[in-house]
Amino acid sequence: MNKCILTGRITKDLELRKTNSDKSVCNFTIAVNERATEDVDFIDCEAWGKTAENLCEYQSKGNLIAVFGRLKKRDYEDKDGNKRNKSYIVADEIEFLEKKSPDAAANNTVEVNPYEDFGKSISIDEDDMPF
Repeated sequence: MNKCILTGRITKDLELRKTNSDKSVCNFTIAVNERATEDVDFIDCEAWGKTAENLCEYQSKGNLIAVFGRLKKRDYEDKDGNKRNKSYIVADEIEFLEKKSPDAAANNTVEVNPYEDFGKSISIDEDDMPF
């Protein structure tokens, strides 16, 4: 099984690109902190389609996100003709853990906080119970 789950901060401004076949793609890097040490790993990621579009629209540099995806390796040749490979995460799903930065609010972008109501008490009427 090839499944990766990472939580980290976006390291640079996001850029949405289109392929020749008009598919949306966003390549980005997240900084992932090690819990036991103060080490930081920089993980390259790639998002496609609506996932890429939503990421670029609702998130920005410095924001905390969770990336759910799979590890992929790409072989290539550098400019000197040396064979190289690169590992990265192909994001199947991205969860936004923070709102977009205040700078983006000036662009009339909608801010989303999926955990706004997390932990708040709710009352349930007994008439609403299914049993």
